[in-house]
Amino acid sequence: MSNRLPEAFGRVLSHFREGKGWSQMTLATKAGLHLNAVGSLERGKRSPSLHTVFALCRALEIPVSKFL
Repeated sequence: MSNRLPEAFGRVLSHFREGKGWSQMTLATKAGLHLNAVGSLERGKRSPSLHTVFALCRALEIPVSKFL
């Protein structure tokens, strides 16, 4: 997988999180994820599982289709 995909995912995730005015901790709590996981995703250091994508979208209250 290209390194660009995780980086692009991280930018989109950060955009939606900041749009809500949330900290990474707030998003992590609402999505049931560890703070380090959210940070790694936003920095593009980690690729999300499908389960994680759905948890983030549910927490951010956006459809997966809009996120991707």
